[in-house]
Amino acid sequence: MIEMEILESPDRDVIGHYALSKNEIYLGQVLTDIQIKDPLLLNSHAFMEVLDDTLLFHPQKDAGHYQLNGKRALTIRKLKNGDVIQIGQTKFKIISFNYTHDPSRKEILDQKLASFIENQDPRLEVIEMLGQMMK
Repeated sequence: MIEMEILESPDRDVIGHYALSKNEIYLGQVLTDIQIKDPLLLNSHAFMEVLDDTLLFHPQKDAGHYQLNGKRALTIRKLKNGDVIQIGQTKFKIISFNYTHDPSRKEILDQKLASFIENQDPRLEVIEMLGQMMK
């Protein structure tokens, strides 16, 4: 999960608090998790990624520089709570972050199967028949 607050932007509609329960958040004008109408941003300008207990900021290849706590930066950087990042004319602050475990498909299916077995769900017969057909 990444929790952040957009402090300033030419796009007044995006100013505010965000708590996204994802390990990756894309920022830019189009097809991103937070779409910002800032004329200085690319369609997909940057993304933030939580890896274990680290939050990384990745500017896209053609994005140019950005500001991290008022200092010019060009490459991937580690972020911490309280850091202020400016991309284009948009400024945001990191409130908090932590890694969110996303269960794998196998884990989800195993949980559903366990629930079927526990509740003696009638669909279990169909699953068993399909299993026999696959052998």
